[in-house]
Amino acid sequence: MISRRAISVVAALAALAVASGAAAAHSPSPQASTATTGTGTAEAKQRFVSALTQFLEAVAGTYGDEADRIKASLDSMQAALTAWDAALGGMQAALKAQSGVEARFAVGIALLDRMRLDEALRELAVVNAIDSRHPEVHA
Repeated sequence: MISRRAISVVAALAALAVASGAAAAHSPSPQASTATTGTGTAEAKQRFVSALTQFLEAVAGTYGDEADRIKASLDSMQAALTAWDAALGGMQAALKAQSGVEARFAVGIALLDRMRLDEALRELAVVNAIDSRHPEVHA
């Protein structure tokens, strides 16, 4: 049986996953490269959100035989988080060669979306140091 506390934690994670979509709305310019736009990170995030949705549906406990579905969805969530982190690492590596504001901003937003706040704030501070007039940093 899953405790109420576990359900509360998952509900909070779901809220964060939905709310973090707002951060993704601040995307770089259309001319940015695929690495800059973080397509891999967006796909990895979508896999996590999908696994989270499956978990929330299973944890509702409608039929009383959800244990296997809950375990499978938790495993899927863990795999999706691992893939998301790997995609972020790939994005960061691909963008190291680029020192422009757009590339660093994209990394900062992707880190923010993953709730890696300290790293995101460091990247956005660098963007601000490079171009203090970059409007999205102040949004």
